[in-house]
Parts: sequence; structure tokens; C-alpha cells
Amino acid sequence: MSTKFALLGLLNIKKMSAYDLEKFAKETIGYFWNESYSNIHRTLKILSDEKLIKKLPEKGSRNKNIFEITRHGQQALSQ
Repeated sequence: MSTKFALLGLLNIKKMSAYDLEKFAKETIGYFWNESYSNIHRTLKILSDEKLIKKLPEKGSRNKNIFEITRHGQQALSQ
């Protein structure tokens, strides 16, 4: 459950890819929360399925997706 809300909180700051989320988390909240890249990726899929985030393809890259929090995700985060 903490991974879900940690990712929503980070995406509430700015849009990021899974790699960017892992890197940003290590630089900012790494002393309090640490998660593997595979679990971050798995949780992003769950959040997307629940419509809490949406995936945006990055311009110029076919393999990199940028994620952003949805209004529904912001509501879930604030609760």
C-alpha cells in the first residue's frame, strides 16, 4: 500500500517515467522509502488499471512512457 501512495505522491509533483520515479525517489525519499524497479513498474500498471494515473508516450521515444496522476488519483492521494 505504501508503494501505491508513494508513487502517487511523486507523480503529484511532476510527470515521470518508471526510471525517473526510481531515481527521483532515491534522491528525495530514499531514506524513508525504498522500492525495487520491478515493483515500481508493477505498481504503475496497477495504478494505471485503476485509472489513478495515465500513461503518456514520450515524444521521440517508442519505449519510454511518462506517467501522470489523474484527478481520480489526486482524490485518492488526498484521502
